[in-house]
Order: sequence, then C-alpha cells, then structure tokens
Amino acid sequence: MKSIHEKRMMEMKRIVKDLYRMKKNQENNQTMIVYDYLHMRVKQMQKKGLLWHIDIPEVR
Repeated sequence: MKSIHEKRMMEMKRIVKDLYRMKKNQENNQTMIVYDYLHMRVKQMQKKGLLWHIDIPEVR
C-alpha cells in the first residue's frame, strides 16, 4: 500500500502533466482554465485526505 506522501506526489505529477497539456491545447482564457482546474484538483485531494486546510479564493 502506498503512503499518503507517495499518493500526493503522484497527484501533483498528474496535475503538472495536465497543466502542460492544457497550455499546449488552450491559449484563450488560459488563466481561468488553469484556476478552475487547480481548484477542482485541490478539492478532490482534500476529499481523499491528501491535502488538509487550504484556503482557495473564489474568483467568480
């Protein structure tokens, strides 16, 4: 069984890979797309118990 640290690092690598792919494919509204993606991923990681309390400002 993998430790929380290993799971967290796998998630972070996946996030970086996805961000590079988004940057390559999307130039319009890139900042908002990246923010929305990171917001979603942080919430998912918090639900999985890989991240704890992080305040994310709401842009909308």
